[in-house]
Amino acid sequence: MIQYGYNVPVNAVPEWFCKVRYYIFYVAAANARYNMMFAAADRYFCSCRNALRRQWSSPKIAVRL
Repeated sequence: MIQYGYNVPVNAVPEWFCKVRYYIFYVAAANARYNMMFAAADRYFCSCRNALRRQWSSPKIAVRL
């Protein structure tokens, strides 16, 4: 559609650009998943009754991870 509508040849896009675009998309999607996972773990440790587990939700530990 791009090739016929705007006279832009599809094969004119450099290969490195496609690879970089794919990498950025993959990292952004993975980053969102990992942030949700770490937030859920932090909420769990923050609300634990065990004091040793609650210590895992401190900012000092978060910086280490």
